[in-house]
Amino acid sequence: MSAPPTTTTCIALARAQAAREPDAPAVICERDGRTHRLSHGELHGRANRLAAALLSTGLPRGAPVAVLTARTEWAISALLGVMSAGFAHLPLTTEYPVERIRLLLSESGCRVVVADEAGRQALAGLCEFLELTVLAPDQSDAPMPDVVPEPGDIAALLFTSGSTGTPKGVLVEHGGLANLVEGLQEMLYAPLGGRTVEALSAPLVFDAALQQTLSCLSNGGTLLLIGDADRRDPRLFLNLIARHRVGLINVVTPFLGALVDAGLGEDGGLALRHVVTGGQAVPTAVVRRLLDRPAGRDLVIWNMYGPTEATVDATCLRVDRETPLPGSTLALGTALPGVTVDVRDERLEPVAPGEIGEICIGGAPRPRLPAPDPAGRGWVHHLGQGADLPHR
Repeated sequence: MSAPPTTTTCIALARAQAAREPDAPAVICERDGRTHRLSHGELHGRANRLAAALLSTGLPRGAPVAVLTARTEWAISALLGVMSAGFAHLPLTTEYPVERIRLLLSESGCRVVVADEAGRQALAGLCEFLELTVLAPDQSDAPMPDVVPEPGDIAALLFTSGSTGTPKGVLVEHGGLANLVEGLQEMLYAPLGGRTVEALSAPLVFDAALQQTLSCLSNGGTLLLIGDADRRDPRLFLNLIARHRVGLINVVTPFLGALVDAGLGEDGGLALRHVVTGGQAVPTAVVRRLLDRPAGRDLVIWNMYGPTEATVDATCLRVDRETPLPGSTLALGTALPGVTVDVRDERLEPVAPGEIGEICIGGAPRPRLPAPDPAGRGWVHHLGQGADLPHR
């Protein structure tokens, strides 16, 4: 589905939301036996203070800045702070071994890291070896320079898992993220009235976490940052989303199956309205089991597909209780706004309906750090509007 290029950024959208309702809840995080809450105004206050400190380092616009913290509300304010200052957010995790952290910092050319105590411990001597500057996410008051990221600026640098070789860095532009967030707004957030609670269970290094954070905050919602133990245990997860009246979750396909096995949907009073899933083929049997339960009458399942290079998601399929579900897995659906998708053969010629080919996605203008494609094909853009695509 084609759309004109966006003229805004997620930072601008989130700042506007914070200006309209500074006291509305933005982030909830349960840790250390307490529930920590931040309003939109408090969250952006922390982000702005960090942005000012980052700008004082003299880094050039668009340079990568790593965020290496425990899974707390400080990780969210650090993400906003890096992007607000016009730098590229490079998320790392304290669960990485030190060699992977060293590799990603070296590959990216990153020289500034935002780290809390857990992050400093994870760096384990890399500061001197890589000549790193390390800043705490909690900074004192300072004048916030008038910096406004542009749609064409780099917002994030995300690395692939490296399961097929060396991790590859993917550059994500502010405009691409804003296009995604604005496209999802009408589908996921407007039907919930904006101020919904969204559970963030993905690892913070995943592209889905970036999308969820920016979508939720830009739409005036509340981000429930689920801790590591709760996000990995289906029963703990279900207890948490029921207690906080969560309206939207985004989980990978295997965990959706585990949640259904643990009883998701059996409580007809659940506040949950939207379930976003993907990452693997989604079994129709799992979706049907969920929709046939008492809560299923109010649920919409969204199958999202897309590589990081296409700014997180490229296609979606909407499924509710009335949707026919032929086949063993869900189809991929249709292209999201601002994205073009079709299926082509090895010569990049469109194939006829029902024939096997490669899914080609347009709308990713600056996808990777410089590295040649072994096949020499690069990335193909603007390939025409996609139709309803099957899952291969």
